[in-house]
Amino acid sequence: MKRALLLATILCLLLVGGQPLQAISRSSSGVQATVGDIAQQIEPKKEITASIGRSAENETVTLFVAFPEDKPRIRVAFYSIIGKLIETSGVSTVTKGEYTFTFRTAGLPNGPYLVVLEAGDQRITKKVLISR
Repeated sequence: MKRALLLATILCLLLVGGQPLQAISRSSSGVQATVGDIAQQIEPKKEITASIGRSAENETVTLFVAFPEDKPRIRVAFYSIIGKLIETSGVSTVTKGEYTFTFRTAGLPNGPYLVVLEAGDQRITKKVLISR
């Protein structure tokens, strides 16, 4: 949201002023940057996508995740609705690609549960209902 607002502001300044923007530099060389240069530096954030699946016959909950880039630290956990940790995944580092995280639900009471994925500054929470 902030990036989009910044880009819109820069484009408005270009349309109104018609002059290249002056970049502030601490060196004596004096650097100039145009709106195109600044727009190229603003890269959209790559979002992680995730979906949830449940198998009543296998008594499992599965989280399907697509990582658009390498993530050095991730955590996937399965919680009760009141926040009690039931199980956590053993994977802590992933490379770009698709992953599957499976949690066993055998012996758990019926009700709502949460699967939480934390990777860098992103957190994805998926709600799943267990009923037999």
